Amino acid sequence: MEILRILALLLNSLTLPLSLAFLIILLWFDSGRSSIQSFSLFLFLVIFWHGSTLLAEVLRVVDPQSELLFLFTIVSDIGLAGASVGLYVFVTSLIVAHTRLLRFLAFSSLSIVVINNIIILRPLWDDFAYQFDANAPAVGVSALYFLLFDVVSLYLVFRYRRKIYSRSLVFGLSLFIVGQGLSFLNPQLGISSFGLLLSGLSVLIASFSIIQIELIEPLGERISQVEAIQQISVSIMQRSTLEFVVSEATEAVVEWLDASAAVVYLVGANGTLELASQYAVPDGMLNVTENQGVVRQTLTNKESILLENYVRDWNGQSDFVFETETVGSVMSVPLFAQNDIVGVLLVISGKRNKLFDIRDLDLLGQLSGQVAVAISHSQLYEHVARSHAQLHTVLESTYNPVIAVGKDLKIIFCNPSAKNLIYSIVGEKEGNRIIYGDATIPHIYLPNTIREFVTAIRKEGTYTYEYDFSKYSYICRIAPLQSTQTDGWVAVLNDITKLRELDRMKSEMVRMTSHDLKNPIQATVANLDLLREDVSKDNTEAIESIVAIEKQIDKMSRIIGGILDLERLEISHSEYREYVSIFDLLTQILEEVTDYADDSDITLISEFQSLHHISLLGDSEQLRRAFVNLVENAIKFTPSGGRVWIEGDILSNSKITIKVRDTGVGIPVEIEDRIFERFFRGQQNKFEHVSGSGLGLSFVKSIIERHGGNIVLDRSVDIGSCFVVTLVYRK
Repeated sequence: MEILRILALLLNSLTLPLSLAFLIILLWFDSGRSSIQSFSLFLFLVIFWHGSTLLAEVLRVVDPQSELLFLFTIVSDIGLAGASVGLYVFVTSLIVAHTRLLRFLAFSSLSIVVINNIIILRPLWDDFAYQFDANAPAVGVSALYFLLFDVVSLYLVFRYRRKIYSRSLVFGLSLFIVGQGLSFLNPQLGISSFGLLLSGLSVLIASFSIIQIELIEPLGERISQVEAIQQISVSIMQRSTLEFVVSEATEAVVEWLDASAAVVYLVGANGTLELASQYAVPDGMLNVTENQGVVRQTLTNKESILLENYVRDWNGQSDFVFETETVGSVMSVPLFAQNDIVGVLLVISGKRNKLFDIRDLDLLGQLSGQVAVAISHSQLYEHVARSHAQLHTVLESTYNPVIAVGKDLKIIFCNPSAKNLIYSIVGEKEGNRIIYGDATIPHIYLPNTIREFVTAIRKEGTYTYEYDFSKYSYICRIAPLQSTQTDGWVAVLNDITKLRELDRMKSEMVRMTSHDLKNPIQATVANLDLLREDVSKDNTEAIESIVAIEKQIDKMSRIIGGILDLERLEISHSEYREYVSIFDLLTQILEEVTDYADDSDITLISEFQSLHHISLLGDSEQLRRAFVNLVENAIKFTPSGGRVWIEGDILSNSKITIKVRDTGVGIPVEIEDRIFERFFRGQQNKFEHVSGSGLGLSFVKSIIERHGGNIVLDRSVDIGSCFVVTLVYRK
């Protein structure tokens, strides 16, 4: 038996330094983790127990009568009880079942053991020789702690062995409890020394298992994580379909977490959940149609959910069919992409498989971000692909030619209508296909003024010019291919050949009709004058009929005059060569309309003295007629006793404003957007008797725009109406 004791002594002298080294490694790696703290405490108490026992054994062999033998025996007894308490604390921490109260009770009881061994049950140091028996087994309070804590620890280890990742750790803890129990037996049998040896070896096994769980396996998981993320990233770079990306991500998650199955739901329209992918899930198991369970709660709360035991811990609607027989642990995480949830990832462990814990949820959260990015990217790519296909279909089927060229003016795209056009331009064919790489648009078909083209592109983003080819005429609109950096240009051509011909025919017809109508109107007016002379003044009915006819003829004359004015305006040359004094022009207009204002009892107010030295390039007659039209309209729709203002002011950027404002009935809101349309006349309350052609404001707008200005209705006035004309003047 002495040989067995010596062998145990030698082996324990090796296991103690190794256990101490493992303790240092764990504390250096992560001293803040609860499981490492509790195992470090257990390991320290075991080293304390084995170290004191080893010293006691050495003294027992070297000097059995040494007074220190008693001291080491007491310390060994305390260490034995402490190891039992430390084992219990470590096991409860490992299965996440410990509480502060349990820790407090365990360490309080350990303090009682220390006091009991030193003061109460042991004799004083001076009475050592009287009481001490070196061969007596360790009994009493230590045995009670062994039965209390080790038995409970052994039960917890086997009860929650699925929560302990390593089988070797379960074996090591069980072996330690067995070895600790053997140490209570009679030392003369030699089994107690063997039990001490077993407990030392079991501590080494447990230490290595903990290092594997806390150090080695996380490093391997990091590699798996990187590989999984890389796999998903490769799918993104390959621009795989959404179905393929989701399937790859689901399979990677199952393999990475050692799970049994996984499911991905995507958020559809109106927040509905749509099953996108399922891996290793039997058909008919998912409760998709009425999914108000874990997945729905994850989507609603935007938070991850961990259920160690789904059947026990989940009280809501079930996500599965036959979950009692099949489902063990469940994790559900939201998939965020740019602060929006694009889906939910559900990971399942079988009934008798791995139990998920918070570490698994953390690892799943790390991968879920990449999965969400992959899903979002694939959805965006598919949307872009669909949009591209739709755009390509539209461009291919449109009648208008569409041509895109690069910076070198080589054609990179053209629809069938454009191909038919550029065949004759480029002269290069290959069957029915344009050789894009070799086809270049000749410079003669580009805009005439490159500077004007560049300026328009920079300011307005597009440039429009007319292009004549053979018997056809086109309006060509050019825009850059990119908004930030120009990679080329795209041109859309509209065939205006027929429109030009129709416009020519319309203008000719209008001129002929208007001139032809003047002669019968003049004859009608002359005959009405003769008829008026022949009709007796007492015949009031005849006189009223003549007046009504004259009004209608006058209205017809104004309509014909307006049409001719617009027609002359459209065909007139837009390059003006004379400078018009605005002050003189407005003064002339004021004098011209004074009599009309006096007859209507309207007060004219002029406030344009600031325009005394302002001149602009234009046609004085056209401008005069435009402003006369505005002022006469203001007088016409202002009740007797009202006022009309003609105001002028100078703005920055070489611009002036001329306002014609009145205190009339104003313009109803519902017709404000149509007042510049040709032949449109809005009905004004109490002014239904006022006649007009509906061409006046259209005529004014055309003249102002031909002079590079614009006219708008000022909607901010409370009474009447106010038209604001903006023009550019000469500095």
